[in-house]
Amino acid sequence: MATKIGVPQTDVNVASAGTNPWFPVNGYAGTDDTNYDYCRNILTGTVLSNYLSLTNFTEIPDIPAHATINSITLDLTRLRQGFATNLVQDYLIQYLLNGVLSGANKADVVTDWGSEATVQYVWNTGMPIRDQVVASTFGIAIQAFLTNYDQADGIVEADVDLVTVTVDYTEFVYTGQVILMGEI
Repeated sequence: MATKIGVPQTDVNVASAGTNPWFPVNGYAGTDDTNYDYCRNILTGTVLSNYLSLTNFTEIPDIPAHATINSITLDLTRLRQGFATNLVQDYLIQYLLNGVLSGANKADVVTDWGSEATVQYVWNTGMPIRDQVVASTFGIAIQAFLTNYDQADGIVEADVDLVTVTVDYTEFVYTGQVILMGEI
């Protein structure tokens, strides 16, 4: 089995679902620093973010032709900013094939994002084919609940820092044996 690890080069807010936009900057999700793609809630109550679409991953297009995809692993460095009484929680974590939500939703809808931490999500059943994964439209979609319990507390912010995707695959091995019709 072989592995390719990539980081997104394209970060986009997709407003087709949710109410609050992400403010993405291409490259922010591909570097581990103090620059974040973020979504804010300044109102009392809970809001649902739009989708943060992360695509055009480095290295992944180098997966050899005819390889079989075994698993896709997302490592997501994320944090909640704002007062400790506020919450940020996953709503949707899925991979994208041709820009369309695909694979199981791996969201942990219970755990608060809290202080900066890297969490991992793994897909290893019903895997897409190699050509779908190496396309620039392959990616990750992130959507979050942001809860502000007291508007006097100011804002609650969901931040996405470093995102990496690891694709484990098995290379096609040609054995050299060819059976021609009529020789059986």
